[in-house]
Amino acid sequence: MLARLAAETRTLVLFEAPHRIADTLTDLAQSFGTERAAVVTRELTKMHESVYRGTLGQLAELAREDADLARGEITLVIAGANVERAIGGDTELLARALRLLLAELPPARAAAIAAQICGVKRSEAYEMAMRLQRD
Repeated sequence: MLARLAAETRTLVLFEAPHRIADTLTDLAQSFGTERAAVVTRELTKMHESVYRGTLGQLAELAREDADLARGEITLVIAGANVERAIGGDTELLARALRLLLAELPPARAAAIAAQICGVKRSEAYEMAMRLQRD
């Protein structure tokens, strides 16, 4: 599931149990990359509210060192992948979408729809659509 979310270009909001936060941040750093920007919040809207900002790698390390980070209700906010990374990680989804759409639509229209679905540039989707039609 994390591998599929790694290419998501929208911001992700996750709720995690305090006893799993260190392992979750380590897994996220491995799947999304250690440089992905993120925020860990504890006890939002409460007296002991805390906000930790950094990269997934930094936050994973902090979670292993700071016992306070693993207390209370935890919300993770993770920046979406940039589009260039998403196309690299989601080429298979783009190809599948294009194959389905090309069966029903002209290449330009299929590419426009697939680009919106996959969060890639229309020109990249059109280029792949033309390759798929040739093959």
